[in-house]
Amino acid sequence: MPTHPNITVTRIPDPLMRFSRNHSATSATTSRSTLGVSGRLRQRIVRFGKAFIVPDIFVAWALRSGWRSRREVPEADVVVASGGPLSALLLGAHLARRHRSTLVFDFRDPVASNPMNPRGRLRTALDTVLERRAMRSVDIACTVGPALAAQLSELHTRPVVVIMNGYDAEETVPPTPDTDSTLLKIIYTGRIYPNNTEYRPLFDAIRSANADPFGVRVEVHYYGRSSAEFMTMADSCGAGAFVIDHGEVPHREAVEAQSSADVLLLLLWNDPRAVGVFGGKLFEYIGAQRPILMLGYQEGDAARAVRENELGLASNTAEDISRYLLALAQEKRESGAVPSPSGIRTSPFTREAQSALLLAEIEEVRRCGGAHGSSQPSPRGPRRATLG
Repeated sequence: MPTHPNITVTRIPDPLMRFSRNHSATSATTSRSTLGVSGRLRQRIVRFGKAFIVPDIFVAWALRSGWRSRREVPEADVVVASGGPLSALLLGAHLARRHRSTLVFDFRDPVASNPMNPRGRLRTALDTVLERRAMRSVDIACTVGPALAAQLSELHTRPVVVIMNGYDAEETVPPTPDTDSTLLKIIYTGRIYPNNTEYRPLFDAIRSANADPFGVRVEVHYYGRSSAEFMTMADSCGAGAFVIDHGEVPHREAVEAQSSADVLLLLLWNDPRAVGVFGGKLFEYIGAQRPILMLGYQEGDAARAVRENELGLASNTAEDISRYLLALAQEKRESGAVPSPSGIRTSPFTREAQSALLLAEIEEVRRCGGAHGSSQPSPRGPRRATLG
């Protein structure tokens, strides 16, 4: 959270969510047989809560936040509710009604219609009713990409503005690519989300590239948590010798690693349900100004952004990836470094630039008399920044 004299942050603790996080951290690394009776009971309680607490397990936080705001915020011109969870949107609608404020819903992810978090037909139907009721009085609805905007627009029969994620320009480091002409260094920062993530084409391509007679070594350097599955798959594909696990590092060190990369690796789910998934990592990589290799759903917004802006390569094919890596290796041998993507434009994709787009939408609605309950989008139609 940036430090600014006009920004006040009030953190509202949520004991139920803290309990849930502790449960998730424990169960993610502990087998059922070693959880013990109390651990298994905790699992069942949390699962029950996620299935049956309405609107969700953040309801205690929402009630407490509403009570605190009643005491500490006597008036508000604009209420921005960022979600999920659904509790945050319902709280935002409540506050906007009380203050008669302009209401903005910022969908970082789908809420009721989130295909990554299936909750059964009855629960999804209930969540949809609650979300639609909250959306009746919203003045501006926005989300992070074109695919999600289309989904939400169809669900709620109203325009949805695209306000993308962005990167913090103040945290970027000028590109300092490695100059060792015998090494092509691929950097991954963050964490791995398993299940539908593609690994094998990457490791097959790395193994193939390292067998090239030119003698260039291609390495993957992993900075982050949850590396066990990644390393296991590398070993099973015969590429374990070319993968270096640096473990979790401070964010500044991860940013510096990105700036030194020959290639930045972006791993997303290869699943049609991930069509609208951008995430913040793509924009952080854009800020690093290094070529991007993206594996995941090839018809999604992220893959389209990489291709249309010539940011690197989006592919799930080992042959394409190997050919791309060898081409970069040859360029590095000839020129001494892998250059930044030629057509990259970083300035529109900072957080500041994206926030300015949202501010312009808010000012336009308020200039046209928009306030809580008007449900009137900007008369000139929604604007958006594109990666094209």
